[in-house]
Amino acid sequence: MKIDLEMLEAMVANGATGAMVLAVIRLECERHEAARAARRPVEAESKRRTRGGNARTMVETGGHDVDKDRTLVDMQFGEFWKAYPKRSGSNPRAPAAKLFIAAVKAGISADDIIAGTKRYATTESAKVGTEFIPQAMKWLRNKCWQDYSAASAEPAEKIDWDAVLTSYKNFGHWSRFAGPHPDSPACQCPKEMLVKYGLLADSQAA
Repeated sequence: MKIDLEMLEAMVANGATGAMVLAVIRLECERHEAARAARRPVEAESKRRTRGGNARTMVETGGHDVDKDRTLVDMQFGEFWKAYPKRSGSNPRAPAAKLFIAAVKAGISADDIIAGTKRYATTESAKVGTEFIPQAMKWLRNKCWQDYSAASAEPAEKIDWDAVLTSYKNFGHWSRFAGPHPDSPACQCPKEMLVKYGLLADSQAA
């Protein structure tokens, strides 16, 4: 509260008694308190809305620290980008980052993508630095890490190829435990088995 000292000094100079000065001060105090009381409901509503907004934000984000999560996925993308083999020609980073982040948000493990990327770089080491390495955004869009998953790294001789190929031939389902699809250059299915089930011509198997 601010008292107008100049006004009080003027009152005293004009002969006002102490009781009159105190009465003026009391009146100013009462006006100040009335103004504060009028502001309290507005301030309370503002605080309530702020708390409500914060609560909604926590609900919408599942109680997670969004900035912290974003920092983590950015770091994971940086690891992916470092592991992805270099190519000849353009390889825009921003579109690849969007696809990587979208995949992680959809529930795909960033570790699986990165591990698949490292296997891809090793498998295709002879193509590194050429135009035969696709742009990272295309590689991510086509979910190519699945072709180089941990399952695809299993020894081919442990897989029951007759069961896998019968299911694929009859139902169009390719087991994820069989590694890359027959259309993928990384497919581990023996060529003679693909020929047996009509998925590869004899001339291609030679």
